[in-house]
Amino acid sequence: MNHRLIIFFICVIAAAVGLAETLSGCVSFLCHDTPADIRALLICAAATLAAGAAGCAIFRPRTEQHRKAGLREGYAVAAFGWLAASILGALPFFFAAKMKWYDALFESASGFTTTGVALIHAEDPEHNLPGYILTNGEMLKNGVESLSHGIVFWRALESWLGGMGIVVLALAVLPMLNRGSQMLYNAETPGLKSSDTQIAPRIKSSAKILWGIYFGITALETILLKFAGMDFFEALCNSFTTVSTGGFCTRQNSIAAFGSTPITLIVLFFMFISGVNFFLHVRFLSGKPLSYFKDEEFRVYTSILVSVSCIIAISLLVQGDAYHVARGDGFIASMAVVGQAFRDATFQVTSIMTSSGFSIGDYCSWPHIAVALLVGISVIGGCGGSTAGGLKCVRALLVWRQSLTEIKHNIFPQLVTGVYLNDIRVKAPAVQKAVAFFIAYIGVIILFAMLIPLVCPACEWQTGLSASISCLSNVGPGVGQIGPAADFDWLNLWAKLLLSLEMIIGRLELFTILVLFLPSFWRK
Repeated sequence: MNHRLIIFFICVIAAAVGLAETLSGCVSFLCHDTPADIRALLICAAATLAAGAAGCAIFRPRTEQHRKAGLREGYAVAAFGWLAASILGALPFFFAAKMKWYDALFESASGFTTTGVALIHAEDPEHNLPGYILTNGEMLKNGVESLSHGIVFWRALESWLGGMGIVVLALAVLPMLNRGSQMLYNAETPGLKSSDTQIAPRIKSSAKILWGIYFGITALETILLKFAGMDFFEALCNSFTTVSTGGFCTRQNSIAAFGSTPITLIVLFFMFISGVNFFLHVRFLSGKPLSYFKDEEFRVYTSILVSVSCIIAISLLVQGDAYHVARGDGFIASMAVVGQAFRDATFQVTSIMTSSGFSIGDYCSWPHIAVALLVGISVIGGCGGSTAGGLKCVRALLVWRQSLTEIKHNIFPQLVTGVYLNDIRVKAPAVQKAVAFFIAYIGVIILFAMLIPLVCPACEWQTGLSASISCLSNVGPGVGQIGPAADFDWLNLWAKLLLSLEMIIGRLELFTILVLFLPSFWRK
C-alpha cells in the first residue's frame, strides 16, 4: 500500500479544513463577535492549516512510484480523510465554543456527514431543564442562538463541504487512483455504468461541473430566502445546510421558528432537488428537462414523497388535534387547516427522506402511522448521486425487483428474466452489490442499536434503534428520547463516540469503512 500518497491526501484535506476554519474566523470578525471568539477560531484555523501544509510539503509524491495508487489507496484516503476532517473540525467547537471534547467531535462529525444531530439545546423553564452547559460552566440559555456567529457559520460550512464532498470524493479528491475512483462512484449508483451517465470525459471536469451546480443552487436559495425575510447571514447558513441536506438551522426550533410559509416552501423545494441525482441536474441544464421524468429512480423518489405526504396529511386531519376541522368552521378556515396539514406533512416527509433533518414541529406527537412512515422513509433515503443519505432509492428499487424475480423463479423455475432499470438490464454483479449493501445496512443498524443501550443504560432499546437508524442514514432527529423536541446531549461519552462513528460509516456508504476491518485489505 502506498502510505506516502495516503498521508499526502489526508494532509490536503487537513489544509482544506484549515482554510474553511479561516473563513469562519473572518465571518466571526465581520459579525463583531467577541475578540476571544475570533482569536480562538483563527488559532484553530492556523494550527490546522499549518499542520496540513507541512504534511503536504513533507509527503508530496516526488517519484512515479510514489504516485502509484489503486483501489485500496482510494478507500484508505476516503476513510481516514473523513475521520481526520471530523477530528480537526472539532477544534473550533472545543476551543472557541468551549464544548466538551467528545461533544465537539460529535458535533463535527454531525456537521461533515450532514447528519445535523441536535446536541446543543436551550433552557426549558417549564420542565426545569437547563440549556447546554459549556466546559467553563456557562449555560447556552437559547441553545444554538447563544453561539457566536463564527461557530454558527462553521456548523453550516461543515455541512456544505460534507454534502458535495461525499458525492464527488472519488471524482475530485482521488483523480489519480485510476479505476479506484470510478468504482467508488459506481458504488453509490449501482447499475448505472453506461456511457450515457458519464458527466464529462475527464473526472476533474465532472467534479467542476458538479461543484458549479452545487454552488449555483446554494446561491439561488440564499437569494430567495433573503427576499423571503431572512437576513443575509441566516439565509446563507440555512442554504448551506439545506442544499447539503445537513439540517443545522440557525434557530433552536429549526425552520418552524421563522413562522413563515414562504421560507418553509423555499426550504422544502431545495430539500427536494438536493435529494435528486445531480446527474439529472446536469442533463436539465444541458437542455434535457424531460430527463427527470425519464429516470425511473426519480419517479420512485417522487412517488414515495407524494404518497407518504398525502397519507400523513390525511392522518393529521383525522387524528391530529392541532389540525382538527370543526363542523362550524367556515370554508376558508377549513381549507386553511387542510392546507397547513398538507404543507407540514410534505415538509417533514421531504426533510426526513432527504436526510435534511429540519423540523416543522414535534412530529413525535403526530399519529402513530405518521411516525412509523417517517422512520420507514428515513431508511430509504434520497436518490443515488445526491447529497441525501439513507439506503438510496435506486438500491431499494433493485433489491425489490430482485426479490420479485426470486419469487417468480420459485413458481416458474425455468423462467428466464432479469432486473431492469430505465429499460436496461442490470448486470448481475450490480444487483448483488445492491443486495449486499442492503444486508450490510440492516446489519449495521441492528449492531449499533444493540451497542448503544449496552454502553448507555439510560437509553431505551427503542431510542437506541431510532438513534442507529438516524445516524446511519444521516437524518438527524429520531423518535422518542431523541425526537425533534429532544436532543442527544443526555447520552454518555461512549454512546456519542459510537454514534459519531456510525455517522461517518453511513456518509461513506458503509463499505468504504467496513473494508478497513478486513485483514486482506492490509496485506501486500
